[in-house]
Amino acid sequence: IKGFWDPMLALLDHMGGEGFIHTAHRVKPLVVADPEAIVAAIMVAGSSVDAPTEGVQSVIDKM
Repeated sequence: IKGFWDPMLALLDHMGGEGFIHTAHRVKPLVVADPEAIVAAIMVAGSSVDAPTEGVQSVIDKM
């Protein structure tokens, strides 16, 4: 909101550009400027990830 995360995003870009963060380890933060759009953005981002939709049974059993 109002550029709050801009310095952090610039730092991540700089670190990647300087080779401090390997491209395989680089994260792409989800930045949403409009608070009302946050949940929708998370749902869209989550639906595009190739991950299991059900938990691993051994982890579930521990819960």
